Amino acid sequence: MQEITLARYLAECIGVDSKIFQKCFLPGASGSLGDEVKLALQRSSPETGNYISSLSISQVDALLDELASSSGFSHSSIRDAYPKHVRRERLPLLKTLFRPISPVEAPFLTQIILKDLRPVLYPLQVQHYSPALLNFNTASVQLLTKEHAMKVWDPSCWMLNAYRVKSTFGEAAASFELPPHQRSANIACVGTPVQIPKSEKGRNCAHALGFFQGSKKAWAEIKYDGERAQIHVKILSDRTSKITIYSKSRRDSTLDRHSIHEIIRSALGLSGSPLSSRAKVKSDIILDAEMVACDGENVAEFWRIRNLIENSAYGVRRQQGQYQESLHVSDIQLPVATETSTKYSLALVFFDILLLDGICLLSSPYSRRRALLESTIILSPGRSMIARRIPIVFRGAHNDEHARQALEKAFVAVTVDHQEGLVIKAEESRYHDHKMPWVKLKKDYIPGYGDAVDLVVVGATWDKVRGRELRVPPSTLTTLYIGALSNSEDVERDPDCQPHFQVFFTVSYGLSRSQLEEINFLIKNSNPVPYRKSVPIDSLSYSFTLLCSLQPPNWLLKTPLLAELFGAGFTKAYRSENYELRFPRLTKIHRPAERGWREAVTLVELQKIAHNSEGLGLPDEDIKDWSSNLWGRDVPPDVVSTLKRKAVSDLWEENPIPCLGSKRSKLLHNAPLQAIPNEPQVSSCMVCMDPLTTNPKNNNTFINTSYTPKLNPHKTVSRISCPTPQSIASTALHTDSPRLHLNSNLPCYPPKIQGGQTQNNTCHVSNCSPGGLFPRNALIWVMKPQKSDRACYNAYRSWIHALTQRQKIHSVDSLLAGCGWSKGTPGSSWVEHGIIILDSCTEQGKKWQEYVLEVVEQQRRNLLVANEQTRKPIWMIDSKTMLLSADDPYKIALCLLGGVD
Repeated sequence: MQEITLARYLAECIGVDSKIFQKCFLPGASGSLGDEVKLALQRSSPETGNYISSLSISQVDALLDELASSSGFSHSSIRDAYPKHVRRERLPLLKTLFRPISPVEAPFLTQIILKDLRPVLYPLQVQHYSPALLNFNTASVQLLTKEHAMKVWDPSCWMLNAYRVKSTFGEAAASFELPPHQRSANIACVGTPVQIPKSEKGRNCAHALGFFQGSKKAWAEIKYDGERAQIHVKILSDRTSKITIYSKSRRDSTLDRHSIHEIIRSALGLSGSPLSSRAKVKSDIILDAEMVACDGENVAEFWRIRNLIENSAYGVRRQQGQYQESLHVSDIQLPVATETSTKYSLALVFFDILLLDGICLLSSPYSRRRALLESTIILSPGRSMIARRIPIVFRGAHNDEHARQALEKAFVAVTVDHQEGLVIKAEESRYHDHKMPWVKLKKDYIPGYGDAVDLVVVGATWDKVRGRELRVPPSTLTTLYIGALSNSEDVERDPDCQPHFQVFFTVSYGLSRSQLEEINFLIKNSNPVPYRKSVPIDSLSYSFTLLCSLQPPNWLLKTPLLAELFGAGFTKAYRSENYELRFPRLTKIHRPAERGWREAVTLVELQKIAHNSEGLGLPDEDIKDWSSNLWGRDVPPDVVSTLKRKAVSDLWEENPIPCLGSKRSKLLHNAPLQAIPNEPQVSSCMVCMDPLTTNPKNNNTFINTSYTPKLNPHKTVSRISCPTPQSIASTALHTDSPRLHLNSNLPCYPPKIQGGQTQNNTCHVSNCSPGGLFPRNALIWVMKPQKSDRACYNAYRSWIHALTQRQKIHSVDSLLAGCGWSKGTPGSSWVEHGIIILDSCTEQGKKWQEYVLEVVEQQRRNLLVANEQTRKPIWMIDSKTMLLSADDPYKIALCLLGGVD
């Protein structure tokens, strides 16, 4: 039961207006229904004195069990104890509970029903957001847990160990109360969920391996993206089986996951099929597995599990008919957004065995448990599988470079394969082993390697969960409402068009307390508008659609803000058509004077970024059409896939995962991504500045970086892409060719070049792009400047905006190929010349300039030998000179890489 429902019942029990309790989460209130009930009782009966309720603890416990029996999520033993024809309605039960108790007892009982005692155990100290955030530290108070209570009750920790395998206070306490010689052993048994081991977070490969000091060998298991399932199977005498499945929270999910029962029986050889003769299970077994969605034999996205369970479950998670999607964005044409779930099915990936034939394996080493698992499970691709793993061998050194490189290689492999991450386990470790725990390694755990996007903040509110974690009052804005522009084409076509945002997820984490205080100050002093569902808001400069599954915000911003966010991949929320960041975290909120909301990604761009990140790509026909249009040739789909994987793998191999505190770690926070070959023009040519050295095997690959792999840089702006220069040869650069025109004497801000070039080498600007600066028949690549250089950055954005989609090129290699400077490639027929704009004063700009000159000179020789006469001229222009000069940019060019007469 949640606050809204309970508040309605309690108002009737106490005899007060229900509106009193509805305001408990508004600014100025306590944020706790228990405290509001206490205040209401004190007002109605102020002279309570030292009154103590006549109800005993056992009576309260029985009444709470009866109250819980009306919920379909309660354990079957509770529901069976109070059948529907016996149990009372909720209101009479709550009257029996609350009417005899005092105002002091009421808040505790209220919060027990809500299963959250924090508001009464850790009451608020102040009501203003600023001192609540700045004068208090969340870590200064250690929250009491049931583990603390058990350690106080039993310093020997026998009860704590019993709780790990019995999972209920009742069983653990009953066993502990027995004389030591009568206590049963703390072993796993079918029908009682075993507590899942707590995993450590690996911040990088070296940090992850630091947990295994003294181990000779560890295994890096692939972490599959699914729902945890602890499977208990009891084999009966007639070879039939009884299956019980527990979720990560140890809730009985047997009926929810009814569709995997047959998969479990087949995997154990208990289904009556011809494989049954191979079954090695004689009595009871407990298995750890991940329930995943599969597309054939491949693991599909996590969010697809929800629909599969709702369509196949028995009980409360059974879906009553197909729901209609709440948002219909007609301008998003993406291939998998409307796929039905008919092609997907549930599957199990087994990774551990805790009990076999009545023998508990919790104290057995991981190596033995894994061997027994592999000998027990009957594999069936796409149905029952065993988690793949990679060995990590230690050579005894404190900083084992060999082990670190092996782990990095394994992590690269799972990242390229778009898996969630790795779980590292020592070969000799037990199931619950605090000395050598399991260690998770995911890309969003590593600073600078999560999926990052810039989106729009349109609203804010106080969230109950986050507010209680921070111990701040409802006057504090803890949660921001994130959206994306859905009518970007209309806004771009008509600047006066009112922008419309789709608001489809919230974010509450990522900022420090001081940063959150600054955001509260910024929003509260921008005159936000209170949200009223039934009242139209005319004071806003935009319109929006709120996802129906979201609670509305308390406040709406008059002017949206730009937010930098990162997360662990992308997912879809319930009843949402749009991808959103999974486990989103805030990096920074920009003031409007710094960066405006128009720099955020649009809704269409976000969906494309999400598809690219999740490895979904675009249809093969789109790739074929785009390739044919730009390069005049087709690219086989299997080649595209191979090149994508190779590009991401090369990036990780060239940029190893940084160590914490190292200079390399800080540099890699903004490290560029390796490009992905042969993808359609998804985004503009926003490019990182740092050149990378690609694998020589890919020298003939045409690179388009608008399609990014799942590994994303720490910060991004409205698009994500990067340059990928080829390896620069060690031979000296020769510039004595009459076809290569250099202006090498130009200073950092070069003066105008007097005179002009020959007719063949002159760019005509009469047929220009919308900005009037660049000719339409040109391929253009612009090096992205640093954000700190505001003048160049703003100019860069205006140049990008002036380009047409056909002009935009996302890598220097693509521009060279399009202009015919790659061997065997004629270039595009509509292209007359290319333009490269870079900052020749920076180290990155100088490297790009040297790289282009080197490649062009080498290709010029190759083309002359092959007698190919299809080259188009390429102009190289300094961005600062172009910014400061009002003259024709071609008159102030650094050099002209000449065409063929």
